[in-house]
Amino acid sequence: MIDRDDDALLTELRALPTKDVEPATAERIGRVAAGVLVESKADEGHPWRAGLTRATRALTPIVIAGTVGVYLAWAVSAANALFP
Repeated sequence: MIDRDDDALLTELRALPTKDVEPATAERIGRVAAGVLVESKADEGHPWRAGLTRATRALTPIVIAGTVGVYLAWAVSAANALFP
């Protein structure tokens, strides 16, 4: 187990300067962080949801790259048709 007093990263993080924020902003940041944590932990109890989440995260960049590739191919062929 990690000893929190001997952890170099935690020591460096504690040494960073802090920035005061308004209470409303701090509360909003806390709500967003808690929402993200709850969302990330919600899939742990359901294996099919966890698998679906992993698949979606893996497929999203592939779909975007494929869409860009198809559009680029169409744009080049359209430009070639305009200038024979």
